[in-house]
Amino acid sequence: MRCWTGDTPADYLASWRIGLAQGLLRAERPLEHVATEVGYGRPSALTRAFVRRVALTTEMVKTQGRPSPAVLDTFFSAGFAERDVLYIVLAIAVKTLSNYSNHAFATAVDDVIAGYKVA
Repeated sequence: MRCWTGDTPADYLASWRIGLAQGLLRAERPLEHVATEVGYGRPSALTRAFVRRVALTTEMVKTQGRPSPAVLDTFFSAGFAERDVLYIVLAIAVKTLSNYSNHAFATAVDDVIAGYKVA
């Protein structure tokens, strides 16, 4: 597996499960069903995996890219890899660029996205 994806099977599975769960939750599927469908078994296990991922994202934003060793250790112990940290950095960068350009040019929010608009 590592020769194709760069991940161990466990790392790949963890990333795949979280990604799949995110899509199902965005589609407003119940947490209990999503946890079972993606292989976590219990909502609490899926919630812990999400919290570990979100904790790093929040820490990266709050500290301007200087996460504490404890937050990183928690993230890695959840089965994520350095590559996943870089994905978070990329997502933050893309979101920042998007926000700045939308603010600079007063981009209108289209109807599909309007329901998610934050006042």
